[in-house]
Amino acid sequence: MNSLGPSFFTGSAAIRLDDPAVIAAHPGFPRELQAIGQALTAIHDRAPQMVRYMASMQRWLLTQSLFALHLARDPGEPLTGITAARLQEIAIRTGAASRNTAAAHLAELIAHKMVSDVPDPGTKRSRPLVLTAESEAAMRLWFRAHIASLDRLDGKERVRAFDARPDALFTAAHQRAAAKLIADPAWHTPPPAVGAFVWTDCGSNVLHDLFSSLPATVAPTAGRVPLGPYALSALAERYRLSLTSVRRLFHKAEKLGVLSWEGATRNRRLWISKDFIDEHAGWQAVKFAAIAEAFDGATGSAGT
Repeated sequence: MNSLGPSFFTGSAAIRLDDPAVIAAHPGFPRELQAIGQALTAIHDRAPQMVRYMASMQRWLLTQSLFALHLARDPGEPLTGITAARLQEIAIRTGAASRNTAAAHLAELIAHKMVSDVPDPGTKRSRPLVLTAESEAAMRLWFRAHIASLDRLDGKERVRAFDARPDALFTAAHQRAAAKLIADPAWHTPPPAVGAFVWTDCGSNVLHDLFSSLPATVAPTAGRVPLGPYALSALAERYRLSLTSVRRLFHKAEKLGVLSWEGATRNRRLWISKDFIDEHAGWQAVKFAAIAEAFDGATGSAGT
């Protein structure tokens, strides 16, 4: 992955996890790719509608933009926070989507009652909105799962600090992390094989599902790694996808050389290439580093 060796991580509490290269090289990071995959698929099962609106890169960028606006809202100023115009401005500035796509995304969230109107905004010129408690609860689970992984990598106690002050730390840290990632090309322009998943509808869900089956230990010299038996029909049902679209996605991944099948049809085992694991790890490390930097900045704990 890069030149950092295992000895670098001795005394892990001193590791600076605001550097994606350090995270990607951490010998425990493959295990955390499995753990975050399991955590995020569990969040999907608990709040599938909300997760669906983060299940492709474009939707992820738009939904995280909404959360950044929501968390920046001043309760004493009803016109602050989410508006269609503000979301459209972010979408255009970052290249995440067109104005029409951003407006349609927001309209879907309103229709599914994941966003609601601010009561008595005091004007009819603007329609300020807030995310519902259920939407925020799902995102808090997402954030907490990531800092739990960071804790296991460097031995800090972010989760303990977060649980002691969840409102203040979620507001401060998540807002910082979202803003950084939305603006970072290293995140929103993933490597080609990763992009083949995350730029398709619900492809991020499929990717997390794959990595949730990753073995806890991956040999550095392995050319490919077994994920075990894998039923595409069950995958399609879980994520409310057509079996045709799932087959198409896996066929594309096979052509790219990142997935392969072995065995008879009824007992086929799925394998994932080590190069793809490394590529995905490097990309995910960008997200984890942004969250580490944001959380440590919010708590003043960087380097401690």
